[in-house]
Amino acid sequence: MSAPLFALFMPALLAAGPENQLPISPKGPQSAVQKAIDAASCTGEYADAILALAPHAREFERQPEANYSYCLRNTASFECPYYGPDGRLRKRNVTVVAHGTAFAYREKNDEFYLITNEHVASWPSVSDEDHEVPGVPHGCKKVDEQLRLVRDQSDDYEPGQVPVARVAGDVQLDAAILKSRQKLNLLPYRFGRSALLKSGNVVEIRGYPLGLLQATNFGKVVSAYDHDREKSWDHVDFVTDALVSRGNSGSPVLAISCRTGELELVGLYHAAYRESPALNVVVGVDQLRELMETFKRTRPLRPGEEMPLTTEARGALVTALAKKDGLPYFRLGDRLARAQLDPENAIVFDVFGDGFPTRDGVAVSLRDSPGDGPGSLEAFGVDGGDGRLRWVRTEAADAESQDLARRLLDLTRRQLLRTLAFREASQLAKGSREANRHASDLLKQLERARADGNDLLRSMVEVALRLPEPAPGDAGSAPVEASQSPDAALSLPPAGPGDLGVAQGAGPRDR
Repeated sequence: MSAPLFALFMPALLAAGPENQLPISPKGPQSAVQKAIDAASCTGEYADAILALAPHAREFERQPEANYSYCLRNTASFECPYYGPDGRLRKRNVTVVAHGTAFAYREKNDEFYLITNEHVASWPSVSDEDHEVPGVPHGCKKVDEQLRLVRDQSDDYEPGQVPVARVAGDVQLDAAILKSRQKLNLLPYRFGRSALLKSGNVVEIRGYPLGLLQATNFGKVVSAYDHDREKSWDHVDFVTDALVSRGNSGSPVLAISCRTGELELVGLYHAAYRESPALNVVVGVDQLRELMETFKRTRPLRPGEEMPLTTEARGALVTALAKKDGLPYFRLGDRLARAQLDPENAIVFDVFGDGFPTRDGVAVSLRDSPGDGPGSLEAFGVDGGDGRLRWVRTEAADAESQDLARRLLDLTRRQLLRTLAFREASQLAKGSREANRHASDLLKQLERARADGNDLLRSMVEVALRLPEPAPGDAGSAPVEASQSPDAALSLPPAGPGDLGVAQGAGPRDR
């Protein structure tokens, strides 16, 4: 078999220096060489070979104006509690620094906007097993965070650094928008269509590997579609074999348009597979466009992903619980939870403590009253650490406690709905490939909400400190009754401590 035409012409093209490049213009007649290259490398929307890049675009990439990617430094300070030699509780600050890449793409009202990864632009609020911070013990709280554009990781000349501010972020997309008042070079290329990429297309990644220096890497698209549901991510990636490293997170990924011979933005590099340095995943630009333009993201819901809490949905829950259709137990974060109906058709959700079932004890309880429409949170109880729930009417709690309790109720309802749907789907999973995929998707949705459940439950522990102390000797066994005053608080029978520690789940990708 004869060699491809572009391979036959490669020696001549490589020998052509800047002063005697082939006279090819996208607006003028093409030479036989360029026609041969186009025929070999452009069979779709995007090219399969770097040689398809038009000469004027290739020349621009060598100019200083092409430095539209910047090294982003994120410095954070964490306050960590510890015990001193005298046994007293003390605090110390631990500083962490990370480098990534951001690129400028828009100017408006003398402000320049950049995009990077969410995991580059933000450290966790609290370090724990779900939110690891290198060099920082678990249980430390973030007290300060600064974002700056620097020359590279060794840049210690602070007056020359460019401060940037956070504008918006999306955890599921792993994308964040930043802005600066200092003039920056903007990405000169148009937005492309990541949905039109195909395996074999060549891509360019321009970023700061390891924060050491600006570098340009090339690779091929090895898979045009990969639904990324690791950690808290939920978006569509494409996979490339370009050799990039940790500091490349947030780099622009570009492809060569077969129509113009110019580069187009097709994605944002954000993660790599741990076991293969040649498999790197990129968030497709089709999902980023709205966030980049409006700083908001409106994502259409997929079937079964976010079940709307309508009157009908709540009615389905009541019916299932009344029929005792399956065990009323499900997972909320890393805790076991239970749903029960009371005589008034209110749903009482109990979240058990860490020691359950060895130690009996409810850590958090929520009373979902029928009310109007899909129901409402009438009251909630939290274990204050003494083995008894402190109950309070929702309307009598402070605004922050109300918000946390309602968010926890919303997640709890959804987790029960997903659990019931998964149980039904898993019964049908052996019947067809589609049913098996649906059951697998539901299981992944349950797992993705684990971190949210742990965060909310942990926050509810702080709520317990603000609730009234239960009356001595009070052994009430029901939530607040309607006849009692709004600020009344009752305790349930003694229960075991409601420790809300969390456990970590490992994913196959590095940030």
